[in-house]
Amino acid sequence: MEGRVERYGAVAIQQENRDCQGPAAADAYPLLVGFDRNQVVSALLQVQGGARNVEDIYPLSSLQEGMLFHYLLNECGDTYMLSALLEVQPAVQLSVLVGALETVIDRHAILRTAVLWEELPQAVQVVYRRASLIPEEVVAGAGCDVRGQLKQRMLIARERMDLRKAPLIRLLFAKQAENVPWYALLQIHHVICDHQSLWAVVNEMMAVLSGNVRALPSPVSYRDFVAEEITHSRTHDPKSFFRQKLGDVTEPTAPFGLLDVHGDGSRITESRQVVDPILSNRIKTVAQRVGVTPARLFHAAWAIVLRQTTGRSDVVFGTVLLVSRQKNTRDGRMLGMSVNTLPLRLRIGNGTATELVDRVDDELSSLLRYGHTPLQTAQRCSDIAGSAPLFTTLFNFRHNVAGREAVDSAIRVLEIGEAWTSYPITVLVDDLGERFGLTAQVDERIGADRMTGYLRTAMESLLEALEGAPQSLVSSLSILPEGERRECYVR
Repeated sequence: MEGRVERYGAVAIQQENRDCQGPAAADAYPLLVGFDRNQVVSALLQVQGGARNVEDIYPLSSLQEGMLFHYLLNECGDTYMLSALLEVQPAVQLSVLVGALETVIDRHAILRTAVLWEELPQAVQVVYRRASLIPEEVVAGAGCDVRGQLKQRMLIARERMDLRKAPLIRLLFAKQAENVPWYALLQIHHVICDHQSLWAVVNEMMAVLSGNVRALPSPVSYRDFVAEEITHSRTHDPKSFFRQKLGDVTEPTAPFGLLDVHGDGSRITESRQVVDPILSNRIKTVAQRVGVTPARLFHAAWAIVLRQTTGRSDVVFGTVLLVSRQKNTRDGRMLGMSVNTLPLRLRIGNGTATELVDRVDDELSSLLRYGHTPLQTAQRCSDIAGSAPLFTTLFNFRHNVAGREAVDSAIRVLEIGEAWTSYPITVLVDDLGERFGLTAQVDERIGADRMTGYLRTAMESLLEALEGAPQSLVSSLSILPEGERRECYVR
């Protein structure tokens, strides 16, 4: 399955829902290994509009499978939702905004995708030929803050999206009076969209409104990413690699003893801060001097936090990797989930600051070669007994250059809302160009502000060591901000 996999789509099945004669249905969708004709027909019958409305069917990627697992596990809410809160000028009619968004949906197959799993040998994603978007008005009472109401909807969603129906996109809008700006909340389910893809949707919507749709990059099909992942699984031996990395790990890396990785997000608090330009520039300068990227330094700083909060000199945490070679090119743009979460193990021991940075660089480089490996496969390669997790923290370093494209006189992006994970501690670092942004989503028993403070202080300690005393032991590097250090001293 080298190169681009041929797209068959629903043209191979011309008949209506229950009249699927002609070519064997499974043969019409070559990525559906293990499906027979009846199972493919069963999937077609679940689609709104029937077989005529099916453009393509193919399996889920590894991270999509993990999200579906947690979606089915937590029946009360839906943590995997990405949101963009928009301020819209009064001259822009709702119908025009909806039309622009539908143009973007029509461009990208992943935005017309639903997920099916019932009575099937494995979950699949089905691309609709047409997926209509129905906007929902949020009516505020007299004197109510409509912007605030929409912002509340950005929190953990209690209204679950039905993953079986496309589009997995919600557009909420609220108006107060004529001739004043109004607000829209765009929500896209994380199973079809990562953080970069959300920005791409917003940027493309603005391009359509500005009449620049022809200047947009050509869409690249997400099915190519899935085909790439399937090919990778056939040519690599991830089990051997991860057994070598994790085979002697017998205990979870769980800061503060938090072991629940299947929570519904209801106990999670969030903290955001922007690193000042002086410290941000210092991070970049030191990274360049020691020959690594800022992302490597932040991974090292997070390892220091884990060492201090677990008391372990051998730590494992989940890191989010961009694994697609096709994400964004000069000629094309692929939307969808093109990242994967994998365990990163760092044996810190009695090592120095320099040794830690070198180890992070080596381990991440080797991990990237197995970036398509399902997280479950990697986790099963450890020696942890029973149902205990391998790690309970997730770390994600993101390049947010795309976000700066979203500038339009008719629409202003007020806030981008994060999807919530099932982990008790999630840390996101955004490279914003001149600065870095820190976001922590942490169990309320620990506190999100506390965790961003630890990461920032760990980074400052690491920089100080690399600048003046690179042989400093990692165990000597502090993570306590000045305020908490004074509080501990008083106690």
